[in-house]
Amino acid sequence: MDPMAFLRGTLMPADDDEVTARASLEGGQGGFIDRWLPRRALPFVAASIALPLFVWVVAMLLAADRAKFLRSRDWLAQPLYFTVHLVVLRQFVSTYTQHFAAGVGHLVPAAAAESRPVIRHMLGLRGFLVALAVAVPFVYMDIVHMSGKDFLGGTDSQGSVDAPAASDRLLLLLWTLEWVINAYTWVLLGGFASLTIRTLERHDFAHPLERVLHERHYRPFLLMSAQGATIMVGYTVATAAYVFLAKGQLQDWMRLWITAGLLLLSFVPPWMRLKARMARRVRDETHRLAEAVLTTRRRVAEVDDGTPRVTNEELGARVDVVLAMLEMDHLERLYRDLGRSEGQAILLRLLAPLSTVVMKLLRPG
Repeated sequence: MDPMAFLRGTLMPADDDEVTARASLEGGQGGFIDRWLPRRALPFVAASIALPLFVWVVAMLLAADRAKFLRSRDWLAQPLYFTVHLVVLRQFVSTYTQHFAAGVGHLVPAAAAESRPVIRHMLGLRGFLVALAVAVPFVYMDIVHMSGKDFLGGTDSQGSVDAPAASDRLLLLLWTLEWVINAYTWVLLGGFASLTIRTLERHDFAHPLERVLHERHYRPFLLMSAQGATIMVGYTVATAAYVFLAKGQLQDWMRLWITAGLLLLSFVPPWMRLKARMARRVRDETHRLAEAVLTTRRRVAEVDDGTPRVTNEELGARVDVVLAMLEMDHLERLYRDLGRSEGQAILLRLLAPLSTVVMKLLRPG
């Protein structure tokens, strides 16, 4: 599924192979932050590495004691950690836009037209401004930390015990940009969760219930968070490595924990809304089938005169009863399984960030 087709308003129902598209580093989904970076995967990775590396070189040139700068654990790990943030952001934007587009493609046509401007604003300047506002308190925490004795008296500081140096302020710049990237990801997670709920409330699936459940037309909405959890595994490893190398602070873990919490939140409410919506349709269809069974059985009883013979009409009616009962059982089973595999996958993958909470509690220092 080409996500740009969705943004242009030419969204068509997706095939199963398209629904299972993996997280991509290809750009063009409309994300405000990464729209300034190359769209192709390899140039994007190269640019993501070059940008923090350029800042690192400038900071080294500004450092009064370059030997001390080269011994800084934070400066050693920071360029690669910043690159990880850009990669994670693009993967989240790619995953959520593509799977939401695939899911909306299975709804009535009006759903795509209604959700298109919402996504454009969420990924665009409005979403970026919200991210800036969300990032402010976390940036303030870093400013306070850099102005404190723990940092100024540590090995990462290039300034005096009274004030940070120019190279320290470049480090603060990288911290700030990472908070903005994280906040933009949070806006994305919350925004798509809200949009999914609203879209499912207002618009129905385009095909009959049995086909929707059997072919799992709802699955793209759940795959957004499921693949997001896969991305979180890599982000957890990178964050844990950064904290270990740079002896990070609590706020470094907070980036990970908030993202993981919002990821879980972006799955559970839409899944519950989807289950409730499908439950109503399953009840209505089951009631219709039950009425058909009762009608057919009454008709069979009326034509049954007590003789042992079985006419074609009676045999067909009895077969219809059996088929209706099997269909009711089939619908109930498909409904019970709705979202089960995706939910299990998310919980399993979120064990990685959850384990870091335990690590922090056991080793608070």
